[in-house]
Formats: sequence, C-alpha cells, structure tokens
Amino acid sequence: MYSPTTGSIRLNGIDLSEYTTREFSRQVAVIPADNYFTFPFSVSEVVQMGRYPYLGRLQRLRGRDLEWTLRARKLTNISALWDRSISALSSGERQRVLIARALAQNPSVLIFDEPSSHLDINHQIEIFRMLKNFSEKYGTTILVVLHDLTLADAFCEEVAILKSGKLVKSGPPKKVITTKILRSVFQADVQLHRGPDGAASLNFQLDILD
Repeated sequence: MYSPTTGSIRLNGIDLSEYTTREFSRQVAVIPADNYFTFPFSVSEVVQMGRYPYLGRLQRLRGRDLEWTLRARKLTNISALWDRSISALSSGERQRVLIARALAQNPSVLIFDEPSSHLDINHQIEIFRMLKNFSEKYGTTILVVLHDLTLADAFCEEVAILKSGKLVKSGPPKKVITTKILRSVFQADVQLHRGPDGAASLNFQLDILD
C-alpha cells in the first residue's frame, strides 16, 4: 500500500498503514477507469470476486456472500449478462459489471475513477441514481473522480475542483461549480446557467482565454 508523501490518511479514525490488506479490502472498493481481463471469466464470477475479502483460502461463497452478489446484480441491472463472458461485453456493459463487483463487496468507501465512462446518457443517469440510493441506504461514502460537471452538480453532495494537482475550492456544488471558478480552472470561455430547478447547464466558446 502506498504511503502519503506528507501527512496521514485515516479511515474510520485509523491510519491506513495499520490496516492489513484483507481488512482494507473489506472497507474500500476501487474501480479504475480502465480494467481489462486476460481470462474470460463469466459475469457472475467477476461479481463474486467482490466477496473474496470475506472468504478464506478455497472457501466457497456462503449465504451472506450470495445475498450481496445477487443484490449487486439487481442494483446494476445485469441479470441478462450473468452467464456471458466478461470479454464478450461492450465497454459500457463491462463497466456496469465492475460496479456490481464493487457493490457486492459492501465496503464503507467506494472510490470510482470515471464511473460513467463508456456509458450512454440514460445509463449514466441510471448509474448515478443507483449509486446515490446505495449510499443513502447503506451509509456508504462514495468518492468519484469525474470530468462531467453536470453529473457532479446533479448528484454530488460535496465537490472538490483541482488544478495541476492542487485544490482550488471544495464545498456544495452550487458554491463550487460557478462560471468564475470554471473559467479560472479550465482557462476556457464557459458560461454556467441554472434553471428554475437549480440544474446546471454549460455553454462553451471555442476561443481559449488568455
């Protein structure tokens, strides 16, 4: 496990260096932006991998493991893919399977790197609604690395904008995702508008600001 260059990182009040790999895996699930499989596992096998931190060597899935596996399958709507090979899926379908694997893990923290990548608009909204409902129901903290500002504005409770690896501003979306901040960070002629329901929409000009 990597250690921070300065300072410390704590999870549930405990420094990460004090966690064993198994303990950490039970607490945190991570989905990278790109995740490829060299072996043609079935979708069911991939989702069941989310339960590995809870199993002993050569131990098979038990009642609670199967319960969380099936719950993740239902939440991500992948029943039709269940017996297919992960290598035969589209990138969008594979992304949904990886999200199901993370949910089956039932961690206290889920970390997603671009969870909406490769998904069309309706599936993006579906996934974010599902993640929000999962967080509210099970008390899970969800951290998302995201470039889609409208999704961040619509679904995130707290937003942090970074520039060159440094924090620019953090807080509720309406205080962070503003025309002034976006122009400063992205150096682009962008105008943010909010409708009567508070939803954000962005207009861009092609000319880059000096």
